[in-house]
Amino acid sequence: IRTMQVRGAGLLGAAGAYGMYLAAAEALTAGHPERHLAAAAAALKSTRPTAVNLEAAIDRQLAEIAATADLKEKVNVARKTAGEIAGEDEKNCRRIGEIGVKLLEEISRRKEGAPVNVLTHCNAGWLAFVDYGSAGSAIYAAHDKGINVHVWIDVRGICRCNRDRRRRPCECRRVYNFSCSVCQVSNVLSSSANA
Repeated sequence: IRTMQVRGAGLLGAAGAYGMYLAAAEALTAGHPERHLAAAAAALKSTRPTAVNLEAAIDRQLAEIAATADLKEKVNVARKTAGEIAGEDEKNCRRIGEIGVKLLEEISRRKEGAPVNVLTHCNAGWLAFVDYGSAGSAIYAAHDKGINVHVWIDVRGICRCNRDRRRRPCECRRVYNFSCSVCQVSNVLSSSANA
């Protein structure tokens, strides 16, 4: 997470949840299991202090783990909760796609099949979530229905990872999210996107 190999709201949440599962497994042999879990939670949260899904997943794991006293059961609870968090992200993204594709279908009808333009900011595709993507899920669903979609990807400055880490935006990754034979992809400068 710290080196930006894992990014995107949903994926950060799932990674944090599974990180806490690993911490719970390590706590079995730690001298002070509760301190070990607290330290792991703090370390994971510090990797991306502004990541809401990451913090929420870690806090949820801490609450679930604390609800049982048995150390081995804590590991089982952490594994189960991590799977639930990842599954919920997948379900939520799928639902975004189901709702979003209806909007894209309507726009396509009004445009009589001409390309539907979609502007994305930051990580909206399947690489940033457990599966499907957020806005990306609607784009993928539109592609599956034969809707002509043109994705415009903002490649400057708006991406949270760029603001947080002062790194170059992840434009190659964002383009890859949508360029795998899904649709036409173009880049746009954020100053244009903000206009």
